[in-house]
Amino acid sequence: MESKAVNQQLKGLIAELERTARRRNAPIWRRVAELLGRSKRSRAIVNVAELMRNTAEGEKIVVPGKVLGAGTASHGLTIAAFRFSPQAKQKLEKAGCMCISILDVLKENPNGTGIRLLG
Repeated sequence: MESKAVNQQLKGLIAELERTARRRNAPIWRRVAELLGRSKRSRAIVNVAELMRNTAEGEKIVVPGKVLGAGTASHGLTIAAFRFSPQAKQKLEKAGCMCISILDVLKENPNGTGIRLLG
């Protein structure tokens, strides 16, 4: 799949996601690569309130886009996203959440088991 991404970091991430999806037969990484390859306007934007409403304590979540700071964080999660706004990161870390990059969660869990896609 040819992505429309201009950002070199994003292009590298998409290529790594597709490579891992093929090697490990992990469809979640193929889907994340597809969503990140969309135009910037079409990528996921998720607020902290939406994260809290749609998750349970201790879940691992991947957001193929940006996490914004609207709302309050109430429980701990592991959240991997392409970008976090400074306010979102501050609120989430204060509530005990781990904010990591998608590449970090990909290397930690190449099979994609136990991870939910949100966005």
